[in-house]
Amino acid sequence: MSQLPFNFAAGEAARDAALEQVEGAADREWKDEALEAVYKTALQMPSFIVDEVWGRLADGVDTHDLRAMGPVMKKAQSMGYIIPTERYQLTARASSHRSPRRIWESNILIGGATNGHPHHDSIEPGSRP
Repeated sequence: MSQLPFNFAAGEAARDAALEQVEGAADREWKDEALEAVYKTALQMPSFIVDEVWGRLADGVDTHDLRAMGPVMKKAQSMGYIIPTERYQLTARASSHRSPRRIWESNILIGGATNGHPHHDSIEPGSRP
C-alpha cells in the first residue's frame, strides 16, 4: 500500500482560496447581517458554536451557500469579537449531519473587546435580538 503525500502548505492555500471564493459569492447584505449575528451572540454567550449564530439571523436573511458563514466567523475573529478554541461540539443542524463544529469564545464578554462596533452602545449584554 502506498502512502499519500501530505502537503500542508498546499492544503492551507486551497482552504484560503475556498474561503475567498464563498465569501466573494455571498450577498453583501447577508454577510453584514451574519457578522452582526456573531457580534450579538458574542455579547450574550461566553462560548458557542456557529449554530447559535445561525439562530440569531433574522427571518428571511439567507444565503445560497451555507459555507459563507466560515469567512464571516474569520472576519469576526479578525475584528476581535471571538477567539477560536481547540474544542468542538456536534452541530444540531440536520443539514450538517451532526458534524463537529468549533467552539468559539467571546472576546467581548471574556476580554471586553468591542473593536469600535458601531452598535455596541445600543446592544445590551444578555439581550436577544
